[in-house]
Amino acid sequence: MLQDLLHLFFPVTCICCENILHNNEEHLCISCLECLPVLDEKQDPIVQKLAGRIRAHHSYSFLKFNKKGMAQKLLHELKYNRNPELGLYLGSLLAESLQKSGATWEIDCLVPVPLHPKRLAQRGYNQAEQIAKGISEKLGIPVNTSILSKVKENQSQTKKGRLARIVNLKDCYEAKKGTVKEEMKIALVDDVITTGATFEACAIALEKASLPKLSVVAFAVA
Repeated sequence: MLQDLLHLFFPVTCICCENILHNNEEHLCISCLECLPVLDEKQDPIVQKLAGRIRAHHSYSFLKFNKKGMAQKLLHELKYNRNPELGLYLGSLLAESLQKSGATWEIDCLVPVPLHPKRLAQRGYNQAEQIAKGISEKLGIPVNTSILSKVKENQSQTKKGRLARIVNLKDCYEAKKGTVKEEMKIALVDDVITTGATFEACAIALEKASLPKLSVVAFAVA
């Protein structure tokens, strides 16, 4: 009764269309869920984005990111409106899509792209880590946040081009010594890929730690 009263006076709305959610809906209404811009796994844009830059063993992306589109609304809510639970939900959607694709990856752990400690303190959580946790809950692959860290704070990437982003992220990430073993299979997880500069910077740090097999996973790709 209490939940029904709360729902009556403080209705929960869909993040994308703002219609009131029913009891069996979470974050998104069924209509918006069915309209998500899901990418065709046969034409994964990560391959093109990172071609010749990262030796990715596997790659997978879930949604197409467009300006003012559904993926942008979801990630804006996750990053800026203090909604960490949404990250778990988005990660679970990605994991379900990965399962449906029939992909069979051998992954030892999921490594979310880290935030600088200052940014983490401001936001209260790492959106990539929340997505990774959502994937973990569905697929049973552990999340490891001790391997990779962001040791240098960079300027915002939002209005920078590809080359400027690469320069901006130079030496920002570092793999902790002793945490990577040669036989490890790691999947790097992030919320969105635009130019691929962040994944490239993380991959360089992991390669310095002699990581032979790296896979990449993104919730959305621009």
